[in-house]
Amino acid sequence: MTRFMLNTTVVVTLTLMVSACGRTGPGNPVGPDPNPTPASAPSLTTVLSGEAIAGAAVEVVDKPELNGVTNREGWYLIEGVKTTTFKVKYERNGYLMLIMEYRDVRLGSEHTGDVKMTPRVIPPGPILVPWSQLPPISNEAKDYIVKNNLTGNWYSNGAVTRWNTFPIKVYADPYFTVQDVADATNIWTRASNGKITFRLVSTRDEADMTLNSPPRAVFSNQFCAANWVEAVVSNVITKASHHFRKSEGCKDESRIDLAQNIGFILGLDGFTAEGTDLMSRLNPIWNVSPLLSEIVNWLYSVEPGTRPE
Repeated sequence: MTRFMLNTTVVVTLTLMVSACGRTGPGNPVGPDPNPTPASAPSLTTVLSGEAIAGAAVEVVDKPELNGVTNREGWYLIEGVKTTTFKVKYERNGYLMLIMEYRDVRLGSEHTGDVKMTPRVIPPGPILVPWSQLPPISNEAKDYIVKNNLTGNWYSNGAVTRWNTFPIKVYADPYFTVQDVADATNIWTRASNGKITFRLVSTRDEADMTLNSPPRAVFSNQFCAANWVEAVVSNVITKASHHFRKSEGCKDESRIDLAQNIGFILGLDGFTAEGTDLMSRLNPIWNVSPLLSEIVNWLYSVEPGTRPE
């Protein structure tokens, strides 16, 4: 069997080691197998030592029947893993979901690697900074930021809220063409002068941002589309989704509509003036106006959690 051990002296930084049954990695004792498995059934055993994490749900991605829960020592056992390349999902209250991919795992072999598990924490108080000490901003751009980022959303607390880890990993359902997704993300990279970047991934579990059609969320039939900022940690957006409903009365979503909806979940949750750029409420056009460029560049130049005063 193959045994996985996660060992750490700091809760949020985990070291992964794979070792054969009855063997140990350098300086990291694996310990006895709490649930021996027949040799004919390859298995996965993980211990989170140093700071053991008990009660974590563990599941092989795309095979929900292969699952387990860590015990108070941080051990878990999954029977029936029969491939040498697979992904494992870890979930526990108080932590962001973690997915690890293991490639070319040979039974009885040893591997090392590093992973990180981010705790969900209560955001600290905003960092108060006078507007005069922040990057220059026009009154029009400032008004937009105040109304559509610092306030007006479920996550708003008067402080800058935005993405902070790049590239943002994007998964798109087959409904969305590769070209439309590329155009709708690239325009934000250009608008932000390269501050915001994206990478298309092949599975939903890998993604930070998902583009869904048919929708994977429930919203009123009077709307063709909806957007969710799903997770915010210390004013940093870590998870978001866009949902489009193709039905009678809902035309196909254009690349302008898609780009606009991506803008909303980038933290620009409001419209600009009619016919000026891709964030216009009425008659949006494939354009980044000087105002929109100023807004997105200011937002992504200021540290998340900054509260202008």
